[in-house]
Amino acid sequence: MSNKKISEVTIVQQLISEFCGQQVVFTLDAMQKPKKTVSLIINSGNDYLIGLKENQPTLYC
Repeated sequence: MSNKKISEVTIVQQLISEFCGQQVVFTLDAMQKPKKTVSLIINSGNDYLIGLKENQPTLYC
């Protein structure tokens, strides 16, 4: 492992690709650029849960 700085979002998106079609459930928070990340998860054939806070009024009910 090298000492490069890689964003958490990039790492999560790489993991999604590695688990393509393996019936994995990813759990994320709203910091994971949800639109792109969720799209990747759906296209990989896996499922997801995203934790939301009340400061996301269009998503939180």
